[in-house]
Amino acid sequence: MVVMKNYKILCCIAALATASHQAFAAGETLPETVTIDGEVITVSPKKIEPTLRDVAYGPYERNKLDFWQAESAEPTPVVFYIHGGGWLGGSKEANKGPYLNLLENGVSYVSINYRLARGDNTIPCCLDDAARALQFVRSKAEEWNIDPERIVATGGSAGGCSSLWLAYHDDPPVYMEYDPGPPAPPERDGIHHVEFGRILQEHCKALGVSCEIGFNGKENRQVALDAFMLELLTGQPAQVLHPQPGEKPNILILYADDLGFGDLSSYNPESKIPTPHLDRLAEQGMRFTDAHSSSGICTPSRYAMLTGQHHWRKFNGIVSAFGPSVFDEEELTLAEMLQSEGYLTAIIGKWHLGWDWDAIAKPGAERYVYHERGRTSYKPDALDWSQSIPDGPLAHGFDYYFGDTVINFPPYAWIENDRVIGEPDRMVDASLFGEVKEGTWEARPGPMVAGWDPYENIPTTTEKAITKIHEYAAQEQPFFMLFSFPSPHAPIIPADEFDGRSNAGPYGDYVVQTDEVCGELIAALEAAGVSENTIVIFTADNGPEFYAYERDEKFDHWSSEPLRGAKRDIYEGGHRVPYIVKWPGVVEEGSVSEALISQIDLMATLAGILGLDLPVDQAVDSYNQLPVLSGAQASVRDSHVHNTFKDHYAIRQGDWVLIDAEMGYTRNRPELSAWETRHGYPEEDDLPVELYNLSEDIGQYNNLAAQYPEKVAEMQELLQKIRAQGYSAPRLSMP
Repeated sequence: MVVMKNYKILCCIAALATASHQAFAAGETLPETVTIDGEVITVSPKKIEPTLRDVAYGPYERNKLDFWQAESAEPTPVVFYIHGGGWLGGSKEANKGPYLNLLENGVSYVSINYRLARGDNTIPCCLDDAARALQFVRSKAEEWNIDPERIVATGGSAGGCSSLWLAYHDDPPVYMEYDPGPPAPPERDGIHHVEFGRILQEHCKALGVSCEIGFNGKENRQVALDAFMLELLTGQPAQVLHPQPGEKPNILILYADDLGFGDLSSYNPESKIPTPHLDRLAEQGMRFTDAHSSSGICTPSRYAMLTGQHHWRKFNGIVSAFGPSVFDEEELTLAEMLQSEGYLTAIIGKWHLGWDWDAIAKPGAERYVYHERGRTSYKPDALDWSQSIPDGPLAHGFDYYFGDTVINFPPYAWIENDRVIGEPDRMVDASLFGEVKEGTWEARPGPMVAGWDPYENIPTTTEKAITKIHEYAAQEQPFFMLFSFPSPHAPIIPADEFDGRSNAGPYGDYVVQTDEVCGELIAALEAAGVSENTIVIFTADNGPEFYAYERDEKFDHWSSEPLRGAKRDIYEGGHRVPYIVKWPGVVEEGSVSEALISQIDLMATLAGILGLDLPVDQAVDSYNQLPVLSGAQASVRDSHVHNTFKDHYAIRQGDWVLIDAEMGYTRNRPELSAWETRHGYPEEDDLPVELYNLSEDIGQYNNLAAQYPEKVAEMQELLQKIRAQGYSAPRLSMP
């Protein structure tokens, strides 16, 4: 126990802070004086701006504190004020405390925001946050010129309960003064709280911690009391399921390729494809119904997810065979951000974001043109396959890579880290692969290793990922893994054991195999003992390929159900994708969110979880979705720009979406007319734009542009503003 010579004045000032808050909560004028132990202390009505405002002390959106620094040559004591839940849900914004008195008495002051509890009031978030904030303040002792062993914690209601908890638990113990008013009657807060107070007083007295106890507030303000009382009575620590200070969650992203919004049975009860493992993931986490990729095609969506920036600010198309990297050296990627925080980082499977293949080209080697659109490739003898390939995953934040870069692009070979395994010494011959089960092989010409078998892609990458999960789980560092499926993208080649497992043909069987692998990877987390501290995210890069139209006619399964459009389109079916997040103890199990969310938001969200400040020139379109994941807010994003090809845009704002073009399709395929007739779509109009209210018309049947010209103009203005100003992230102060 630390003995403080100025304990009395600290407790007096702590009580003064409490008295001021009591007056504010009651709507009264702040008292001019308070009397403590016969000593009259004047209360200044002045308010002083904090020395530091909104300092992040933890991984959650509400983990912010303000700090007022007293002028002193010697380290100052600190009053650590934890607000009650009744004051704006535990908000320092309501703070009307006596900063001037504290500073004039040589005492610094800290005021914190915190999360009160989850919606079901089962997790004492305030305890977790109070401990984290106190630890953070102590870590700043030298920088802020404060004495880490002379801290008085105080507060009212839930904040006061948290200060009691700190007084009991902390090492060294903090001193505590808690005086929120007279005890509430038993019928209001329950007799157990009064009994708890008596027990707590005895424990605190035995420890030499000074405390005065009273209870106030509604039942949900007593979460901390309930948890702490249980701890005292049972001798077991209060259960705080949120990551403790210094504990960083592992992250596993399961990224499907060309998967429709209506393919999973958790999203579409009428789906002809059973997906039990992903359905179970949805039961264990949060299922988003309004989630979007940045683009309707592959490379741009992946780039946007890994940079937190809309792809169209830089490019629109995919990386072609032997194409260069889409990343600039100065761009911060999600993997680089996590790597800088001590994460082990890996990507397994599809890359499709480019390499510097020209760097390993032999002297005089040239590409050859194989397509009328100017597509090029290399012959097998043009490259030195023994050399490392620059500017791939390892150059952009990943410690490890294993995959074939793109299943239907050369080179047809495994790549581990930055080297090709084996020598691609022949040109690809898809006839050697056997039967493709739906569509075509779509194999672009180029070098191949002997014996290459695309059917081995998923089994091989799955085995690698499971091995890597166990390897990483044995390390002290947290890990980030992006498992990037080749499925159900063409070529549609489910393993034979999955044939007939769906009622939607080979594509459906391929989705079943994808679901099975998701289950295996999640099981690997459990077997490795890291499941409870791992965020698992499942989503897809865009909507289903055009084979979906034939599948709808043949099997009565529409992969984009209930949406219009498919891959490449800026109708909802092109970019609205499944999005499931599991995070034990943070994300409510079995929850469904209608919040607008984007894969672009991963960057700011994970930065928020880790308490990181993103540079102003990075992740310029990324929103922190942590408040939605934690249940603190229903939504944080109100708009989103949709785009696949150059100069073909749509914009979402609230319930409205504007197709800023004659139509949202990007290809006028013959299948479209039959599909629209079968699904009851009206004849195309001759309007230059399309406007839909998605709350009433999720299938985008009725163009309202002629009825609401003002809305069209408003959304066109917003679209141009977001495009022109170069950012849309709220942290960058978009007006």
